[in-house]
Order: sequence, then structure tokens, then C-alpha cells
Amino acid sequence: MESMQILQQLYGAARADVTPLAMAYVPVQQWDAIYEAEKGLSRGTIFPALDLPFLGKEPKNHE
Repeated sequence: MESMQILQQLYGAARADVTPLAMAYVPVQQWDAIYEAEKGLSRGTIFPALDLPFLGKEPKNHE
């Protein structure tokens, strides 16, 4: 069975407004040390492991 037929059976249509775009895989965040509330608010995360630098530009090796 081709994919459009499967979509029509599942959703009753093959329109873009009713079909899923993608499936996401989001790993569970490991609960480890966390920042104090004030620092977490200023850094944008309470998890030090997610506190990565934002340079505001593309990396040099970006093609």
C-alpha cells in the first residue's frame, strides 16, 4: 500500500494541514547539578550541561 493511501486511511485525507510533519526524538534530560534560580534565569537554563556558548554567528567550518 502506498503512503498516500495509508495517510488517507489514518487521517481521512492526504492534505498537508492534517498530516504529521515529523516525529521527534527527545532524550530524557539527566537530572544532575542545577544552577540557582537567578543564574538559571540569566543563562537560559538550569542545567549546566546545557549551558553552551552562543556566538551569534555561523561556525567557521560551516558550509
